Amino acid sequence: MRAIARRLCFLAALAIVGCGAAPEAGPPPPEAAGVVRTFTTLDEDGKAQLTAGQRFAVRLASWAEWRPDAIPPGLRHVETLIGSTTEEDLPGADQWQVLVFEAVSPGEGELRLGLFRPGSPEAPLSTFRLLIVVRPASGA
Repeated sequence: MRAIARRLCFLAALAIVGCGAAPEAGPPPPEAAGVVRTFTTLDEDGKAQLTAGQRFAVRLASWAEWRPDAIPPGLRHVETLIGSTTEEDLPGADQWQVLVFEAVSPGEGELRLGLFRPGSPEAPLSTFRLLIVVRPASGA
């Protein structure tokens, strides 16, 4: 019973900190140049269709670190852009995290991003999933 209560408290804490939810006010997120689409928490567990050569971004916010946990073949992580979600840069505050990927070859697979405590190799606190389908570029 105590384990269940601890688990419920942990899940409630995750809900309070947002785990990827967009902040209600503050500076806009960093803009990823050259992307055809930006995905957010509203797209979680969805499906994205791209053409080889296209770039896309996943924009999330949290106090912890979003990083690739599983990248399907045919995708490449290009960069991660970080920006403050508040007017003042407060320690421990949420920050925008925009992860940019490039579809380099045709294929299909699940992109999985994990929310990790900074510098921690532990299991992710939360996970963002997106099924990616990459079609060949026209003329290829």
